[in-house]
Amino acid sequence: MRLPSMVDNVWKRFMAMLSLPDLLVLVCLWASGFSLGYYAKSAYVYDNLWPHWYALVGGLVALALTLGWTLRKHKKQQYSYDHYYIIFYGLLCSLMGSCFMLTRQLAVSYYFSFVGLSVQYLAGFSYVSLRCDASGSRPARIALANSLYAGGMATGFVIFNEMEPQRSGLIALGINLLLLCLVCLNELLHHTGCINYKESRDLVFNLLNEEKMLYIPFVLYSAGTSFGALLLMRYTPKLVYLLFGLIQITLIVALLCIYSDEQSEHCFLFLCLIYITMGVLSSQGIHWLLECSPFLHTELALAAGFVLQLCAMEGSKYESYATDTWIALIIVSVITQALTALAIPVVQWLQPHSASLVDVRNRLLGIRRQSLPPEQTQFWHTNHFLAHNKPANQLESVQLGRSRVFQQYPISGSDTAENHKGHKF
Repeated sequence: MRLPSMVDNVWKRFMAMLSLPDLLVLVCLWASGFSLGYYAKSAYVYDNLWPHWYALVGGLVALALTLGWTLRKHKKQQYSYDHYYIIFYGLLCSLMGSCFMLTRQLAVSYYFSFVGLSVQYLAGFSYVSLRCDASGSRPARIALANSLYAGGMATGFVIFNEMEPQRSGLIALGINLLLLCLVCLNELLHHTGCINYKESRDLVFNLLNEEKMLYIPFVLYSAGTSFGALLLMRYTPKLVYLLFGLIQITLIVALLCIYSDEQSEHCFLFLCLIYITMGVLSSQGIHWLLECSPFLHTELALAAGFVLQLCAMEGSKYESYATDTWIALIIVSVITQALTALAIPVVQWLQPHSASLVDVRNRLLGIRRQSLPPEQTQFWHTNHFLAHNKPANQLESVQLGRSRVFQQYPISGSDTAENHKGHKF
């Protein structure tokens, strides 16, 4: 009974990939590899530099596209699903490359073809990853896209003949024209409402994207850090960590109580609040690293903490491979609650009071400042009085510097006799 259920699960995931937008992206990736296969077979003799700079141009175009795309996403704070517009531009470049191939202008053809295949590669794999659901099928979809890309490269290497550029150009021209027509058809179906390629199959991702809160929780996290900075200007770190540690544990419990695979959108508010509390609590760890590590090893402690943060971030990605989302959520929640519950008493017990750098150094070295003796006002406890063998009416204050004033007083007869005995002795 278990094998049929597994086969049925695989079949459902496979059928989810057969919508027109997904299939079209996979075919475009195959066409991108197809053009690269012709390059790998024909452009292998470096007779001069001109026919071979196009690879560098294609890479620069891909980087420029990535930069502009990233700035656009940061400006809108949303994922705008521009993939098919970019693929359309890439297909136009590939079409122009095939036209130059027909006229045997191979050097110019390489430039346009390589720019086109680079753009399609970038937008294609990005779209494949974006359209995945939360069931853990992303690795399989990416592997399928990569297999089609490699298959297109192998096909282009076999079919194309470097000695017959016109025949190769006709084949490439037909493929690019067909794909351009399909891209236009896909856009038409989207505008008529038959399909919607500008959405992901991950419902939580769509909700975050619509609310302009997609940016991966870091906007909420940074807001939490700013809120924590404001709180720490008024309250002690112990109190802030205690309150928000308990709040985080409570929110995680509430998240587990209402979580459902079919209605994961109900968890949206709790996820937002959890990210904010994580931002408030994050500053405590850096505070400990900076004020509890010896000065000679401060940078080493920071580096170790940063490496642990990267390991935790990369390790959390493996939850996408989990076959059961509920089990993965429970494991992550239990670990987070256990660490938070352990950290709260440790912070309350060992959290140092912030002080000057010298006081931090002294605390780390075990040096304690001695208490100052009480201030003395009697003249025999100080050195602010000088004795002279003068009449009382001739005495006056002697000022040495700005803050040192010495008061004179006359020597009595007994003091004079004792001084004479001392000199004789």
